[in-house]
Amino acid sequence: MRIASLDYLRGLMALGIMCYHYLVWSYGVYGSETFLGKIGIYGVSVFYVLSGLTLYLVYQDKLTLKTIKSFSVKRLARIYPLLWFCILLNILLLAKSYPYEKILLNITGLFGFFAVDQYIPTGAWSIGNELVFYALFPIIVIASRKFKYLVPVFFLITLFIALYFAFFQLSEFDSLGKAWKTYINPLNQLFLFVGGILIGSLFALKENNKLGSILLFLALIIFLLPLSEGDLIHIISGSNRIIYSGGCFILTSAFLLIKFPNFKWVNLVLERLGHISYSLYLIHPIVYWFLAKQLNIAESSYSFLSLAVIITLVLSYVVFFYFEKRFIEYGRKFREVNFNISSNLYLKPLVTIILGTILILQANKRNIQLDKKEKQQIKMLKTGSEYSKLLAQRSVYSDSVYKIFIANFDGKKEIVFLKKGTLTNMQQESKFFVHLYPKNQKDLLGKANHNPINFDSNFTSFDYEGQLYHVAHTELPDYVIEKLNLGQYSYRGDNSINYKIQKLIIGTEIARILKENKEEMNNFEYLQETF
Repeated sequence: MRIASLDYLRGLMALGIMCYHYLVWSYGVYGSETFLGKIGIYGVSVFYVLSGLTLYLVYQDKLTLKTIKSFSVKRLARIYPLLWFCILLNILLLAKSYPYEKILLNITGLFGFFAVDQYIPTGAWSIGNELVFYALFPIIVIASRKFKYLVPVFFLITLFIALYFAFFQLSEFDSLGKAWKTYINPLNQLFLFVGGILIGSLFALKENNKLGSILLFLALIIFLLPLSEGDLIHIISGSNRIIYSGGCFILTSAFLLIKFPNFKWVNLVLERLGHISYSLYLIHPIVYWFLAKQLNIAESSYSFLSLAVIITLVLSYVVFFYFEKRFIEYGRKFREVNFNISSNLYLKPLVTIILGTILILQANKRNIQLDKKEKQQIKMLKTGSEYSKLLAQRSVYSDSVYKIFIANFDGKKEIVFLKKGTLTNMQQESKFFVHLYPKNQKDLLGKANHNPINFDSNFTSFDYEGQLYHVAHTELPDYVIEKLNLGQYSYRGDNSINYKIQKLIIGTEIARILKENKEEMNNFEYLQETF
């Protein structure tokens, strides 16, 4: 059973939440006295009431112990695919990285049961709550057939829990940010879902335009009245929590009872808005922050917001019709089939889940590595030496004493000997040498088969995280080098060699290392690997 007016309300709430977020992220927080501030908070509460109401209307007579599988499959097919898709978008488009435990909690949906504040997509905390409510729903409906007053009694119990949160838990905080983890606790939201079930049991199929209009007018008054001002904590705690939650129940009841006039295009837009509400709710933060990374918001925030809204609506529409709908339909087919592990109907989603999980974990691993490297580079910039960037790069050669690098510094291509820790007198007095073997014979400067170049053995140094590093460096000539020979040595008093290192390095290997280090340099020939 699908009631169009409830779709209208769901779509309007999703649109209101999007507008709230976009304006807050662009211009700053809206106070508890503003209508938009109340919609930003209680729009999600209306979702919970609608969820309990619509599930009751559909399953009040259908849900039994035998049909729990069908119910569960349909719900999971509705929730999980888009949740996974948005997790992937957060990692790929927004380049965010997360601990693997957090990713697994989100992929499984268990964050709602065990760590509700560990959600990944913005707004997904409410999805975690919904999954908890879905787990309780079959118990409530099936038990209510045996115990006539179970739903009203259970609602009163959950209401008392909400009162405890409102007057004792949340009242201790002075801001919504500090209270957030407590506020999003499923136990603090459960009364809204159960209240939706109660509304369904009281008003199902009882159309009443007059009563609905009165309730709609009353709900608008409640949300327009400035009962507080300042931080949004004031509308989620104390008596205001009960008043505005009551407004959510009244508003939902109004949309259930009213038969809206048939204005073809208006109804079509509202209906489509209701259909895409889940996509709109989860995708709008991703669109906003992705555009914010690509564009300058400050230059024209009105143009930016207009573009963000248009892209969000179009993308939500596309995602719903070409992604969500397919999985919803697949869930319908899946729930009607007896379990058979060899069935393609089971195999396809299983393979999709496994591949999707691997993709999410691999993308996240890449972001973790990039984050680590970026943080290290930021720290290195604070050392005051451009040579500190070498600590984040791969050396072309290393031994127990030195690491040798080739990199760009201030427009110059250099070979660098890097030594960690103190220098001995022998190391300070050592001589460095570089023998270059050009690819083209015309680049040879003498009769030998290599070109020796002068090496500045005077060390410079820098400090990074309390550790001293010494650097000796020389500039590379501008021609293609096939291989090079690097070394260092010192002499005893009788002119015999006291200490020596020597390494012949092939140019193609250096080219691969430079490519990995993202150093643009044409001195070494890069050979593309083929498979």
